[in-house]
Amino acid sequence: MQLVELTKKFLSTQNISQNNLSDRLGINKSYMVGYMKEGSNYKYASKVEPLLEKYIKSFVEEKSVKELQTPFIATKDAKAINVTIESAMSNREMGVIIGEAGTGKSRAIKEYATKNGTRVVLFEATTETSKRMLLVGLENKLNICFKGSLDDKIRGIASELARTSKVLIIDESEHLPFRALECLRRIYDFSNTALILVGTRKLKNNLTGIGRNDYNEYGQLSSRIGAKWELKGLCYQNKEGLKDEDLKTLCNHFDVEEKKAIDLVFNLARGNFRKSEKLLKRACEFADGKAVELKHIEAAASFLMLG
Repeated sequence: MQLVELTKKFLSTQNISQNNLSDRLGINKSYMVGYMKEGSNYKYASKVEPLLEKYIKSFVEEKSVKELQTPFIATKDAKAINVTIESAMSNREMGVIIGEAGTGKSRAIKEYATKNGTRVVLFEATTETSKRMLLVGLENKLNICFKGSLDDKIRGIASELARTSKVLIIDESEHLPFRALECLRRIYDFSNTALILVGTRKLKNNLTGIGRNDYNEYGQLSSRIGAKWELKGLCYQNKEGLKDEDLKTLCNHFDVEEKKAIDLVFNLARGNFRKSEKLLKRACEFADGKAVELKHIEAAASFLMLG
């Protein structure tokens, strides 16, 4: 397909104008108009073609995040997370969701936030999130700004949450210092709306006092918790034995249905969602369009940190 026709198709599928494309390429708009009319015969074609061809090729070849991501799977954990949040909202309580890295908690939280956007304020903490950064971040999420002291910000955020009846969800809460968590506690008290803390076992240890000498301080938080879920992963044990329906669902997405193959994925990734997903994706690459076999899964495992 000639570059002009390829460009027309690109403009149509991406729903952008020639002028917009010219801006992206950093070329004169009149050059783009002339090239689209005359093609390679245009006198300034050499100023357009190299940039245009490179841009369209890279755009087509680049995989988007959504294309790389496995479609959301409503696992037992994901359903339980939804119930935990809804319970906390109904009773205006504080809830806690605990899960180790890769168990799918953040993805389940984001899925819930996407489907319930008008009811949710989702904030993701980092290791560098201070109490001030937390409060400013929450103001940005709520499209409000309170000048003055941190106390003014706490009361202002609480007032806005109370007015809108939104649930506040804090992901990666284990990274928050005690004073930032205290700010959240006061926001919860003043707003009388639900607050959900999401994090790893470190968060649980903080709230329960395991390995800490300052539990009395954290006790102010833990005593307010009325809803909790600890993620079990794609496989879990109950009185009926090992339950692996969620793992089978994930494997089936990659057309892996043989019991031996599913068992191998379990033995290698131990029910961890992220590790299982990466293992299956890499196995598909080794299979190169063919059915995934045990040898492909084993080969994929050698390239990943699954221990």
